[in-house]
Amino acid sequence: MAVQPDERRTNNRLSVLLDEAAKQFASKGYRGTTMRSISKNINMLPGSVYYHFKSKEALLLAVYEVGVQTITETVNDAINNQEEPWDKLKAAVAAHLGGVLDKNNYARIIINILPSEVEDLEEKLTELRDQYENIFVNLIDELPLNNEINRTMFRLMLLGAINWAQVWYRPDTENPEKIATTFINFMRNPADNKIV
Repeated sequence: MAVQPDERRTNNRLSVLLDEAAKQFASKGYRGTTMRSISKNINMLPGSVYYHFKSKEALLLAVYEVGVQTITETVNDAINNQEEPWDKLKAAVAAHLGGVLDKNNYARIIINILPSEVEDLEEKLTELRDQYENIFVNLIDELPLNNEINRTMFRLMLLGAINWAQVWYRPDTENPEKIATTFINFMRNPADNKIV
């Protein structure tokens, strides 16, 4: 069934609304963002925003869902062509970094807005975040690591490092692929830290 003109217009406005919400949530955080500021920036009446989403929590959840879906697809696409477990992890790290470092607002929300900040959504946001992080759980489970290495701590350390990159990253000095290669080589060959 063809989409009618009114439906196209509504879908276009919804997309604009989600993009602006993602931008503001990423830059101002959950508490610093208001429905009024979102509507003002896209020349939409506040009532029109509430037509799409009954609350700021509902809007955040929609943006979070788009963010998880987008970064999940990006990472899965990156690892699909890899065979070797370390290469898969390196590809996943590079894809994750690409999403975060290119200032993708949707990706930044998943990292910057903690589920505990939004009490009414904490369980749902945690579930979405865990859904994404399970990619890394599975990738790290495939690695030929020494049995003494705690894989959970390994994953948390890696995700912490790559998420923190948005603070220190300078595009004129490094790129996501180079950072991913360096991080994975440190973790794979900690004794000699050789770049392979």
